[in-house]
Amino acid sequence: MTPGHIPIVAMTANVFRQDIEKCLEAGMDAHVGKPLDFGEVLGKLRQYLSAG
Repeated sequence: MTPGHIPIVAMTANVFRQDIEKCLEAGMDAHVGKPLDFGEVLGKLRQYLSAG
C-alpha cells in the first residue's frame, strides 16, 4: 500500500464472482460476503492494520 492509502473492504451480499470482481475493479482492496464470517473480517482487518 502507498502511504496515506485508506483500505476499503466491501461487505456485501453480492457474492457472485462477477460482483466481487466489480468491487475490486472499482478500487476496493478486498471483499467480504454476507452473512459475515467474523473470522474472515478479523483476518482482513489484521491484514490491513499490520500493513499500515
